[in-house]
Amino acid sequence: MDILDENTARTGLDDNGMRELSESAKWARIMGIIMMVIAGLFGLFAVIGTFAMVSMMGSAGFLGFFYLAFASFYFYMGLLLYRYSSNMDRVGTGNATASFASGFQNLKNYFKINAILIIAGIVFTIIIYIIIGTTMMMGGTFPLE
Repeated sequence: MDILDENTARTGLDDNGMRELSESAKWARIMGIIMMVIAGLFGLFAVIGTFAMVSMMGSAGFLGFFYLAFASFYFYMGLLLYRYSSNMDRVGTGNATASFASGFQNLKNYFKINAILIIAGIVFTIIIYIIIGTTMMMGGTFPLE
């Protein structure tokens, strides 16, 4: 029995399952790389934009911090997908059980963070709708006093 057969037996997947796992790893790698490149570009534009805004508006440079935080967060999400892909590629060779568990842990973290962001976005949207609806009922102005 060769290494691939032993690792397949340890993970409990047949040839079709290993093929699908390999295919998902390829797509996850592509998505991870794309996300990291976009995050890098976003970070670069954030730095350039921050310097431009500071020269024009003074204290607007604080917005650059949020852009950089978003870029680094997006980069981390891409890195999780890339790590999943790398670990799934190692399942066919070497220590299958550890790579398998580590890969799916990265994928779990990616989906967990993604779900939290989606829920936060939905809650934020509902709050904005409530504020806009309340403002419209009050005659269209915010009571500041």
